[in-house]
Amino acid sequence: MRVDEDGNVNVRYCEGESGWVKPLGEGRYKILNTPMTSGLRWGDIVSVIDSDDGRPIVHEVLERKMENGGTLSYDTLEDWAMIIAKFESRYKRWEDFALEGLFAPCAGTPGLAAISYTENVDVSIIIRDLPGVRFKTEEEALDEDESESES
Repeated sequence: MRVDEDGNVNVRYCEGESGWVKPLGEGRYKILNTPMTSGLRWGDIVSVIDSDDGRPIVHEVLERKMENGGTLSYDTLEDWAMIIAKFESRYKRWEDFALEGLFAPCAGTPGLAAISYTENVDVSIIIRDLPGVRFKTEEEALDEDESESES
């Protein structure tokens, strides 16, 4: 098991994605990143199970911190800076939303960020004046993945 200097534990969210959780005691852990994995969000309280390779796997969401999740893609680093500035001017980071950049735009491929947010947050207001930014809810991304796998 990998543990950082603050006692946080590296876990697997799903096959191919891992991140960090903070042990809370009694088998409860708080997610410290904004996972791309469907159904997991920043701040969720989860349980974990052991795996054969020693890295715990998230098993179940015990408490939900933020009701919604999605992804933002953006064309330039300036778009990324504007996304952050607009969210922070309107909402409280880590209370109303959590935003984590995953990939910077490069060679024509857009940048990608994961977002977790509460019902108070209206993402469409934030991005409506940013033509280089696109948003997909978690549900839209799942629908798209299912459509691609059917064809």
